[in-house]
Amino acid sequence: MSLRRDFLKQASALGSLSLLPANQLWKTFFQENYEFKLLRNDVYIFMERGGTIASYLSDDGLVVVDTQFPDQANHLIAELRKNSDRQVDFLINTHHHGDHSAGNIAFKGLAKKVVAHQNSLENQKRVAEERNALDTQLLPDTTFTEK
Repeated sequence: MSLRRDFLKQASALGSLSLLPANQLWKTFFQENYEFKLLRNDVYIFMERGGTIASYLSDDGLVVVDTQFPDQANHLIAELRKNSDRQVDFLINTHHHGDHSAGNIAFKGLAKKVVAHQNSLENQKRVAEERNALDTQLLPDTTFTEK
């Protein structure tokens, strides 16, 4: 009886979505909104469907930590360009997963150095080769193994 009640509740909730105007339904589920805001001092956060990207933007340099996916990385770049036209001094990948490094390609020609652990480089390269997509990647050029 409880399963049936739960099903009816969920079905009713989903069915009520059909009462929304089509444009509101589209915005609710499909429109890509993002937020770029100053966290404190010179540290910014960018949030979109792939998660959060951190950046440090000051007169001394520009550092970006992780890149989400190409579309989201391009949104971040547009926001950074509103505040500065400097190159990215360091683009840091915390690890190889696509929601952290697939957007690297958007920084091609913009990032002076792409930094990651050696394992991240190896895994990014392996995954790209398996997908026959090495040409759509910007792999780390500066790696570390310990500190």
